Amino acid sequence: MNSSSTFGEALLRIAPSDIHIPKRLGLYFPDKAAALGRLMVIHGQRTPITVRKNVIGERPWALVVGMHRLNGALIEEMPHVFALERVGGSNADALDEEASENLDRRDQPPLEKAIFIHATCKAARDRVARQHGGASDRMLGAKARWAKVKAGEIRAEQVLQEESDDAADTMSAAYGWEDSVAEAFGRDKRTIRRALALYRLVIEPFPELTQALSDHPVVGNNAAQLKAIAEVQDEKQRLAVIEQLLGDPELSADEARVTVGIGQTEGRAPTTFEKYTNQITGGLTRMSATDQKRGLTSIVHALKSDEVKRQLRDMLNAELGE
Repeated sequence: MNSSSTFGEALLRIAPSDIHIPKRLGLYFPDKAAALGRLMVIHGQRTPITVRKNVIGERPWALVVGMHRLNGALIEEMPHVFALERVGGSNADALDEEASENLDRRDQPPLEKAIFIHATCKAARDRVARQHGGASDRMLGAKARWAKVKAGEIRAEQVLQEESDDAADTMSAAYGWEDSVAEAFGRDKRTIRRALALYRLVIEPFPELTQALSDHPVVGNNAAQLKAIAEVQDEKQRLAVIEQLLGDPELSADEARVTVGIGQTEGRAPTTFEKYTNQITGGLTRMSATDQKRGLTSIVHALKSDEVKRQLRDMLNAELGE
């Protein structure tokens, strides 16, 4: 944060409608905002939001930190919210503050955490550039490397390793973090690498799909599922996987990969047999026991020979016997 940026002396009471919400780093979750609004009505607002004087537009204030609290107050039609005024500093400092506060939360969904870790890395590079210079060259180098990844000239893993190492070192230089402190706050190299992989391969190429993907019941809050998306090397295939997921709220990332012709082992397309088998087993897994029972007649009738039916019978008898 810029040393000229500080808080005003008084705790302010501001009408929520007087606060402009600029473009945010984070994702917006309406249910979370509604829940926070209800809690504020019942228990009071325990944590003030942060605002700045708004130099653009009609509303006198602009939000810095507290999007869900402010929206919760708007939903509940609260007459005022408590706020601290951030005095001085730049727009970049405001984004740095938003990123820093949100990274301290332990309940962040993986995609949102990736957004804030990337923003914190960028803020660190900007700070080092202001103090010592040279960070802009690294930023240009990173852009060139990612352009080669998109063109298929180099693999993402190589660039991610270089970028995450550079980001961790830059953040340590900018904020004075020891390795133990960085790890405790989720800013160690391993966490940074995972976050940058999601940001560079899932969020940055498809920004308009990020919110919907984060809301997906199966994949959105599951780091392993999101990793399976990021591991798809070809960007068009990665987009196809995401589109399959957004079209089916019960689909997993692995099932979506199979549907678009990507095998479990990267670089090998599944055989027709593997594709159909995965579709059948995936569909059965998502069905409840009641739905499976209702579908038994159709499943049995789909078997094409008595030999297959007898084999199925024998396997079921053997399993029931065990």
